[in-house]
Amino acid sequence: MSRYSSYGPTDDPIRDDMDVGFVGFNTYSRPDQLPSGMLANSSNGRIGKNGEWQVRKGISVIKAPFASGDAVLRLPTGPETQVNPAVVGLLPTTIRSASLASNKALIVIDDDVVDPLKPGHVFAVGDKIFVKGLTGTPDPNGSHTVTAVTDNGTTRTIEYDLVGSDVAAYGGFALTLPFNLDDGGTKPELTTITLSPVIGFNMVLDQGNVAGVYSSTTFSDPNQTNSQFIILASNVSAVATDLNDTSVSITMGYPSGENVPPASSMLQAFNKIFIFRDGQTALENDKFFSPVSIASASTAAASNIVSVTTSGNHGLVIGDAITIAGLTNFPGEGDPAVTDQDPNGTWTVKTVADNTSFTYDLPVVYQDAATYTVSATSKISPAFKRAESGTYTQPTQIVCDEGDFAIINSRGVIHQTESVVDGNILSVISPSQSSQTSGLTLGETFNVARVYEQGPTKVITAAVNNGTSHGNAEYTGLYQIVITSTAHGYDIGDPITIDGFADTKTDGKRYVAERTTDTATFYVPQNGTVTIDGNQTVNLADGIEFYIDAAKTTEHATDGESLSATPVFTKQVSVGLGFSHMPAPEYATYHQRRLVMPFKYTVDDAEDSFTYRKILDEVITSDILDSDTYDQVYAQFRFNAGTADFNVGLHSFSDDKLLVFNRNSIHLVSGAGQSAATQLITNEVGCVARKSIIQVGNNVLFLSDNGVYGANFQDLYNLRGNEVPLSSPINPIIQRINRGVWDKSVGVYFDNRYYLAVPLDGSQVNNAILIFNFINKQWESIDTTNAPNWDISDLIVGGKKSDRAVYAINSQGGVHRLDARIQAKDLLATTIPVSGVEAEEPYDVPASVTTRQFTLGSMDRKRWNNLELHVQSSTDEASDLSISAELENLDTTVDLGSLSALNSGTTLDPDEDVSVRGRIGNKRAYGMQVTLNNTVGRPRFRGIKVGGAEAFRSTNTAI
Repeated sequence: MSRYSSYGPTDDPIRDDMDVGFVGFNTYSRPDQLPSGMLANSSNGRIGKNGEWQVRKGISVIKAPFASGDAVLRLPTGPETQVNPAVVGLLPTTIRSASLASNKALIVIDDDVVDPLKPGHVFAVGDKIFVKGLTGTPDPNGSHTVTAVTDNGTTRTIEYDLVGSDVAAYGGFALTLPFNLDDGGTKPELTTITLSPVIGFNMVLDQGNVAGVYSSTTFSDPNQTNSQFIILASNVSAVATDLNDTSVSITMGYPSGENVPPASSMLQAFNKIFIFRDGQTALENDKFFSPVSIASASTAAASNIVSVTTSGNHGLVIGDAITIAGLTNFPGEGDPAVTDQDPNGTWTVKTVADNTSFTYDLPVVYQDAATYTVSATSKISPAFKRAESGTYTQPTQIVCDEGDFAIINSRGVIHQTESVVDGNILSVISPSQSSQTSGLTLGETFNVARVYEQGPTKVITAAVNNGTSHGNAEYTGLYQIVITSTAHGYDIGDPITIDGFADTKTDGKRYVAERTTDTATFYVPQNGTVTIDGNQTVNLADGIEFYIDAAKTTEHATDGESLSATPVFTKQVSVGLGFSHMPAPEYATYHQRRLVMPFKYTVDDAEDSFTYRKILDEVITSDILDSDTYDQVYAQFRFNAGTADFNVGLHSFSDDKLLVFNRNSIHLVSGAGQSAATQLITNEVGCVARKSIIQVGNNVLFLSDNGVYGANFQDLYNLRGNEVPLSSPINPIIQRINRGVWDKSVGVYFDNRYYLAVPLDGSQVNNAILIFNFINKQWESIDTTNAPNWDISDLIVGGKKSDRAVYAINSQGGVHRLDARIQAKDLLATTIPVSGVEAEEPYDVPASVTTRQFTLGSMDRKRWNNLELHVQSSTDEASDLSISAELENLDTTVDLGSLSALNSGTTLDPDEDVSVRGRIGNKRAYGMQVTLNNTVGRPRFRGIKVGGAEAFRSTNTAI
């Protein structure tokens, strides 16, 4: 750009203003008030450590696991109209008349609806059709196969086989008048028939098809060190996707008749997955496992018991909830009217014969035996079951008979089935009922460390009785029996049940005292038989384990002596109103080994029944490590009673501190149980969106009426810092949030950034993400997409190692990784496909950046002469962008072309940097901003310089 070599006293020299890096954007202050490095707008950009602004990476859909299913009543796609029979539920054809003659059902339909262009109305021999709405005997309704089609001219007759006496005319037609027009003065009465009989293909509107995804969470399988899952809960099932290998998906069913409604929430705690349903019994999965292949499955005649054999060790125990899928060739298959004979679905394990076989019950008894067809898709997966509800039974005493209790390596083991969970407290109310003491101190308490569940039966292949000369001093005088069971998997101290020796001195309740991979050793007080004839078995038994501190014993009892002890225990009981089951919350949070949740409902005596308390500012906590026990006196807290306030969210802060966010106040709960104390932090600000609450160090961020606050809790009373919301620099954007649905906003913290998804500009769903950069301490971007149906129902930080990232979940069931693609293209799942995953068209990232307004430090009008941009392409692809200048007083926008136009007509090669100059044309204005809009690739905007000269110095009015 040309310059004068010198200026005279009356010349106005060209002056420069520049930004050589950026820290954030501010839409609240006037553009001419912004300091150097501050942008006036940043859309879909990221600001790096060197201050350069770059177009964000594209969003990538990594999984869209749900499909609506083939039986949805909907219009067909083009290819589907060519398929016969139809693959979708098409509108059926009205039946004109129906009769039965010579074991042939004759269905007459009008010929004028029979059109090759109308799928679902064309019937041919061999088609599987479904009839509904006819009345008469034998029943003509249901699924049938067409045997003949006759063209009668104006009508067509469809035939299928039906055994029975002839019927001249079936009933069920609603379109005939129910009375004569000349009623003779008798008041007419309308018929109760409201529907007409119909015939069609797959006509049932399947209420079980996926309507949307209503909750989600992350889940880490404690048995897999390298895997983390994202679980999505739709209205009909939940699907877990492995972030380490997204081809792995596990479908988990719900109990029959149950679904997940909108506004539900999910949580992992106590190695369980919970789905909270606000006023309905919560669902829980307490055993997560990879799908197991089914080798065979069958049901005997006159039975409802399904027997399943698996290809490998299933690991199931009685009472486990399971999902069965992929079994075919069952009675009534393909008949929409028959659903209770389908062996697929969600069931409860009834019996476990061994580690490769088990049974479950169907709701209907088969008349004939059935052997189901299995395939590669025949699998057993985990499932959800209802949490406990109904009357809470106070724990009874645990009375141990001889053999019910043992001390093994300083661990107490009770060989009984009791309703306890990890963390429950057991009290000793009698060290022993016999002369042989357990050594435990009366009144002492012990925490349950493990609850055993009955395991599969294993075959004993060998057994040896070594008598009393075994040399183990702990079991002096007892007989040592060593059994062999290949790869039994038992540990020392495990309670086991021995059976099949036909000798009570050997069979019964035993404990593993020593072990190898294939052998287990136990001790008995009498000389038992160990003859093997193939009927001898062993299995892990139900039981309870706790650790014994020497300080809680009065005398020493050897491990062998403890086998004869008969102590009595009791689980800790509640005070006052008593314990309760989980009170059907809308959400819960994990805090100090407990679940904390809103206390809006009381649990009725009847199962799955709850009463609304009309109290919205009360919370209740569970017992330690027990999601099923809640003390209604000492574990509940009410805040701001009698005021117009209600609970919005809970956050486990640090140590034993729980933050309670109400709509108009914030409270602190310290401690738990009877020693807990509450404290009002502030009633000047509250939270509007539960999922917006996140913690960064000692700071807690949340969305309030006035925007995003960052509360520093080092000083509990300095809640709002400088009394200015963190979001004040972008307050105009905050004002665009749709307050009618802003409770759906959701935030997460990742990579030194706070991501907050919000509904902007009247949207009913979250359609934008506001990003705050903690390194720069400024707002960095407002992210949107060009997809018309894009929404964000949840943001989740998940994954391990290179998979760890922010994942956006939308209501269509898509799991999307943010900042995942090197291209500036978003791949999004914006529909629930009919079957499988439908390819999505890429959407260009709508990135743009606007600089502050340059004024050359004066209020005078200038002649804007030139600009210079420092731009670098991304390392992976070429870049281009459009350039415009916005001038104020005089107001105008100047199109400055594109980067390629200033770069010799070519896009900027990958990783190339360039300094380009352009003329503005001496446009006269007070100030100037520059806007860059991305058109190709992901360019990096590193700096800008603008040049201009003062253009008007007269004291007269400017024209």
